[in-house]
Amino acid sequence: MTTVLTVDVLREPARTLVVLAGELDLSTGRLLADVLAGTADDHRVDVDLSRLSQCDSCGLSILLAARHRAWREGRELRVVGVGGLFARVTGACDASRVLLGA
Repeated sequence: MTTVLTVDVLREPARTLVVLAGELDLSTGRLLADVLAGTADDHRVDVDLSRLSQCDSCGLSILLAARHRAWREGRELRVVGVGGLFARVTGACDASRVLLGA
């Protein structure tokens, strides 16, 4: 079975919005990593997960690494549109404090 992830990048005056839809996992994670690398010059990046149907530990790892990289570079990367399973997973591994500011 093939997993599908679509990524839309919307550059707005105050931020870059990265909207994910579908499944973020080992087979699709490289796409997100490449897109986030392309936002390295953007001061504020919001990653919207509201249309994400699944996210495994690989996806979580990519988001955490991107958040850490942005922090080191004095930029802001926020994860928005979080609910359901992703909120429980990040809470269970204490990643919500880093990704969601909780």
